[in-house]
Amino acid sequence: MSLWTETPAERQQRLADEVSGKKRRVTDNCTEDDEESNKKRQRKQEDEAIRKNVNNYTRTRRGPALVEQHTDNLASKPSEREQPVIWDHSRDMALGGRLMDDEKRNRMLKDAKGLGEKFSSGSGGFL
Repeated sequence: MSLWTETPAERQQRLADEVSGKKRRVTDNCTEDDEESNKKRQRKQEDEAIRKNVNNYTRTRRGPALVEQHTDNLASKPSEREQPVIWDHSRDMALGGRLMDDEKRNRMLKDAKGLGEKFSSGSGGFL
């Protein structure tokens, strides 16, 4: 039934049914809302199907992402931190082995004295 053509008695009956919960409320654009919701639902289903197809194509045709490739490469390579350390604090700062003796120290001081003058050429062969 259309709201435009209902009689006052039909209107009373419709309102009574709506209040009691027997029928849902009738609106003028009820069919338009149903059509719009059907169209939206259909569009969502089509979009979801397209999205699934694109993801499937991407997985089958393309390789893994660059980030995944690099993380896999890093995981497969042995770590570079296992290489010998250039400077070991405990070994190099210990009191043995690498300390200068007096002769070597005096020789270095003698060579360094010549570098202090502004216009001298120095004896160590530096510039």
